[in-house]
Amino acid sequence: MKTTDQTESAASEPWRQFQRTHSETAFAAVVARHVSLVYGVAWRVTGNAEAARDVVQIVFLELFRKAQMIPTEVVLPGWLYRAATFAARKAHRSDQRRLTRETEAMRQHALQSDLAGENDPTAELLPLLDEALSRLPDGDRQALILRYLSQQNWHDVGESLGVTEEAARKRVERALDRLRDGLRQRGVAVSVPTL
Repeated sequence: MKTTDQTESAASEPWRQFQRTHSETAFAAVVARHVSLVYGVAWRVTGNAEAARDVVQIVFLELFRKAQMIPTEVVLPGWLYRAATFAARKAHRSDQRRLTRETEAMRQHALQSDLAGENDPTAELLPLLDEALSRLPDGDRQALILRYLSQQNWHDVGESLGVTEEAARKRVERALDRLRDGLRQRGVAVSVPTL
């Protein structure tokens, strides 16, 4: 039976080998062993699978580049956790700033359209709608995207979500209610038919 020290030593062996030899095979073993840790941290911080995948790439690229500078006594999972947390927070802040800029740009565009006489009552709603949609839980957002943005019929929405047509209708109705509530919290009163 292996002792704790032997287990830790076996777990760190690909990392130590990579630090010594810069072997791609050893690095691939390090990535395979720790990718779920890094992805999990990134996903929890960003709440976004695509952003989490980007963070995984950033963290392992940084690990590859800094391998020779990382002291041998460093516990690799701890280093990866800190690096993933930092990169994920940075990515999340960047996404939030981008969303704010895009929302403001859409508001400015809507304002300019109003000034130019293009007085579409829904124009000012669109940027807020996208923002409110992005704040919904994934299941609600997916249901609304399938039904209204992808313009799928009820059967296809149900099939995509793995539920019956009736369940798909109910899910979309609940999602619309949540979307309307989110808009109402932002000071925008809008009816479900308008949405």
